[in-house]
Amino acid sequence: MTFALLGFNPDRIAAMAMNALAVGGGFLAGYVLTALAAYFLDRWLTGSKSPAGLHKTVRAIGGVCGAILVALLVFGDGTGTGRGDGPGTTPSTGAGAGTTAVTTTAPDPAIKDKPPEPPRTEEVVRVTVLSGADVVGERFYVVEGDPAKRTLDEVKRELATRKVGTLKTLAVEVVLSARTDPQGSGVQSLIGAAQDAGFRVVLPQPR
Repeated sequence: MTFALLGFNPDRIAAMAMNALAVGGGFLAGYVLTALAAYFLDRWLTGSKSPAGLHKTVRAIGGVCGAILVALLVFGDGTGTGRGDGPGTTPSTGAGAGTTAVTTTAPDPAIKDKPPEPPRTEEVVRVTVLSGADVVGERFYVVEGDPAKRTLDEVKRELATRKVGTLKTLAVEVVLSARTDPQGSGVQSLIGAAQDAGFRVVLPQPR
C-alpha cells in the first residue's frame, strides 16, 4: 500500500526527513565547534586544568544550541506536520462571470398616475410709498388697484390676504413717489414687512 493510499503526502514526509537531518547536523556542528572553542579557551586560560565533566556539559549545550538554531531556520517558514493537501470544505460564495444579480424597482403607480404640477408664475404687488403732503397721518402707502391710502399694518394684512390659497411666488415691487427718500423709514418699513411675509422685494432703480 503506497503513501498516497494511506493518506500521507510523500513530498511532505521527504521534506520532514531532510529537516530532521538538518537539525541533527546542527547539533553535531554545534557540539564540535563548542568542543574546539572549549579546548582552546581551557588551554589558554587554565593550562588544560579544567574538569572533564565541564567540557562534556559545554559541548552538549553547544550541540543543543546548534540544533535549535537550525530548527528555527528550517521550520520557521510556517510549515507544520499537519496535512495541507486535502480539498477545502468551505463553499465558495463569490459570483462567477455573468452571475451578477440586478435588482430592479417597479415604478410606483401612484407616482405614474399623479398629474404634473402646473407651472408656478410670480405675482407682483406694486406698493407706492408716498411722501410730503401726500401722506395723511400714518398712511404712507397705496396698493396697486386701490387708490386708498393705507398704513403699514393695512399693507401687511393685504399681503397676507393675497398669500392665502395661491401657488404663485409673490413679490412686492416698491414704487417711490416723486419726493420719496429711498432710504427713508417708510421704504425700509415696507421692505421689512414684505420680507417677513415671505415676499420677494423688487427695489426701484436708482434715480
